[in-house]
Amino acid sequence: MALAGTHQANYIRLTAFQSLFGFVEDEEVMRALKKIFEAEEDPLARQYMAFFLGMFEDA
Repeated sequence: MALAGTHQANYIRLTAFQSLFGFVEDEEVMRALKKIFEAEEDPLARQYMAFFLGMFEDA
């Protein structure tokens, strides 16, 4: 989870963020994903993250 929130390169953060969705059934993982999303500063990365979060929140 650390790479998803702290790595300098946004493509690494996004890859790590997306890989966590394999564990999304765990409530703690979903909370961590939302926290990572809230802390993200790059607008393009936030848009990407919001897309994936939306897919799982609507399901």
